[in-house]
Amino acid sequence: MKFERIVRWFARIARTGLKPAAVAALLLFRPALSADGVSDVTVQQIGALLAEKASRTPAQQKMDSQLLQAVRESQGQPMAPGVNLAPAQVGTDVNGKIAVDVSVRSAATLDAVTVQIEAIGGEITAPSWQHRTIRARIDLAQAEAVAGLPDVTFLQPAVRSLHAQSARPVASPAPAGFDARAARVKQRLGEALRHPLAGTVNSQGDRTHRADDVRNTYGFSGAGVRIGVLSDSFNSLGTAAADVTSGNLPGPGNPYGRTTSVTVVQDFTPASDEGRAMLQIVHDLAPDAQLFFATADVSEAGFAANIVALRNAPYNCDIIIDDVFYFDEPVFQDGIVAQAVNTVTTAGAMYFSSAGNEGSVAKSSAGYYEGDFNDAGSPAFTYPGGAKAGTIHNFGTVGSPVNGDIVTTAGFTYTLNWADPVNASSNDYDLFLVSSTGTVKGSSTNVQNGTQLAYERVSPPALVVGDRLVVFKTAAAAVRAFAINTLRGRLTVVTTGQTHGHSAAVNGYSVAAAPAVAPGPYPAAFGASSPVENFSSDGPRRVFYNEDGSPITAGNFLFVTNGGTVRNKPDLTAADGVSTTLPPTSGLNPFYGTSAAAPHAGAIAGLLKSASPALTPAQVRTILTSTAVDVESPGFDNISGVGIVQAFQAMQAVAPVPQATINLGTVTAAEGTFSNGNGAVDPGEVGTLVVQLTNPTLANATTVLATLTTATPGVTIVQGSAEYGTLAPSTSATNSLSPFVFGVGSSVPCGTVISFSLSVSFGGGASPQVFPIAVTVGK
Repeated sequence: MKFERIVRWFARIARTGLKPAAVAALLLFRPALSADGVSDVTVQQIGALLAEKASRTPAQQKMDSQLLQAVRESQGQPMAPGVNLAPAQVGTDVNGKIAVDVSVRSAATLDAVTVQIEAIGGEITAPSWQHRTIRARIDLAQAEAVAGLPDVTFLQPAVRSLHAQSARPVASPAPAGFDARAARVKQRLGEALRHPLAGTVNSQGDRTHRADDVRNTYGFSGAGVRIGVLSDSFNSLGTAAADVTSGNLPGPGNPYGRTTSVTVVQDFTPASDEGRAMLQIVHDLAPDAQLFFATADVSEAGFAANIVALRNAPYNCDIIIDDVFYFDEPVFQDGIVAQAVNTVTTAGAMYFSSAGNEGSVAKSSAGYYEGDFNDAGSPAFTYPGGAKAGTIHNFGTVGSPVNGDIVTTAGFTYTLNWADPVNASSNDYDLFLVSSTGTVKGSSTNVQNGTQLAYERVSPPALVVGDRLVVFKTAAAAVRAFAINTLRGRLTVVTTGQTHGHSAAVNGYSVAAAPAVAPGPYPAAFGASSPVENFSSDGPRRVFYNEDGSPITAGNFLFVTNGGTVRNKPDLTAADGVSTTLPPTSGLNPFYGTSAAAPHAGAIAGLLKSASPALTPAQVRTILTSTAVDVESPGFDNISGVGIVQAFQAMQAVAPVPQATINLGTVTAAEGTFSNGNGAVDPGEVGTLVVQLTNPTLANATTVLATLTTATPGVTIVQGSAEYGTLAPSTSATNSLSPFVFGVGSSVPCGTVISFSLSVSFGGGASPQVFPIAVTVGK
């Protein structure tokens, strides 16, 4: 029976159409004995895939193996004889087009390559001379031709990005009774009093971080600070203008007088407008900061370029925030995005990035493993004559081998990284997804011969219990530290260290997430018992190479010998699970994930910078980390960093000279001299407004003058100014002795909402401040 199976296997090989030399190499391949967790079938099929790899043409050697698999599938061919892989997932559209990333030999040859790609029908979407890459759309059938161009060094499906938004399940609320509705009204009134200059929706993180207390006590709200956000899009949904008129973002028509629009450097469509949700959070906490947006989703090189653009003139952002991660960002060295972060932080910017939503060991939600390659106890793969082709990593021990890490929850994709310098890997590793029956379901077998990234990726098919990730190293490859990641999946054998890529940049802030709303403390402030979200990614991050690719510890690229250096990540924790104006179906309202946490932390840094512009980034870091409330394990821990950012305590540490600010208190509308006495201001009558102004800060507001205007047709202002004198700290005053007076024309229908604007100027603080006031005719 074994002989018959071998005959059938050889017959399948003959039908594949491989070159005779490749067939001969495959026929000579001899699997070694199996070991626990890896069957004879597994060894045979991995051997077939390795033989296929050895048979590739020069052009095919420059192709991502999954792209090559997709090409062969389109031609009705298997990737290798006797191996039934799950279909390659490379994003081919119905017309056979695919988005690809093309790596080019030099910036000088990039133009020529773009012309050559266009000549065969390709479309260039995002060239980058700095990073020698081209994002393009091509016919799948042209992939080998593009890879074969002399100046192309590598061709792969366009690398995907992942945003740190989380679809954390929220229980459906029960129908609200009277008490619940009354509590919500009380809550909204409390929010309005604490943040009278907010729009219709305010992040609960404003309260839980006590940023509202910062503004109300010290009077600083981000003025003079420029904050940039990078995410997917700003106005792909076309509803940004509504956020301005409702006061949730600045721009012309903002009812609070904040008329400087968000500067959009580059937008992207179609997308979810997650960037706009992040900007709403920043605006809630630091409403006078000037805001900027740039997309991170055009390409990885475009993301890096936009980071630098936000810092450079003419935008000059002091603080930059993002929530994006690209699948191929290196684990053990700073890649192009992390290098961009290093550039802007060296230039004086503060950078806040989401730590990620990929889980942690401490919260039993990890889908990550890192360690040194170890083949003791695992099967060897040999060619005739006893020459060893390679071995696989043993996740267990010699006595109890675990030859493959079992996936218990499917992730977005499965990746393998190892400790070689970026774009200079000469140690060849491969990644295989093996079923519980031993069949190989997915493979990534790129060639690493000195110019490639130390990276392999398998797009997972539907998860079947027992699927395992197998890490293979060729016999010629050096033993290196490596990492496998399921990106929001779950693994059986796990380690800490999930946070990586540019979020682990040495001078950036990697921000973890803690819920603001239940089980968070809202409407109270964060405290020592506040938990970090279960999905928040853990650290630390060990790196083995400097940015330029030089080794940190020459010749030592292993964990066991303490090679490289360790970065304690994440740095801080901030709020998530907050309200935005985005549709509830978008997953951005409530807004969960470290995507929401990063803008909270960045906005708080903006408040400090507005209070003391001379603060250096190092001083801000010291203040934020020394005043954070310690949560989780005592002291620094690898899921919360130093703890949850505390805006009010941080501002106390800055100890600025307070400036005055004015809040709008109660507004009372009444009938004036021409009225029917029914208590409502009806058409044809005169009304009055008594407005209370408060000064919650520690500074005097002097010479307070309020001016009332309206643009509502048929309504005229009869008496539109009122002097309030000086408002001492924590005092209030009204214009009851000289109320505002307005007339309502007889043609104005009952039910009309009169939109007033109250502009308040004063000494001792930033003024004027503008407040919208609404009065309904006939009510």
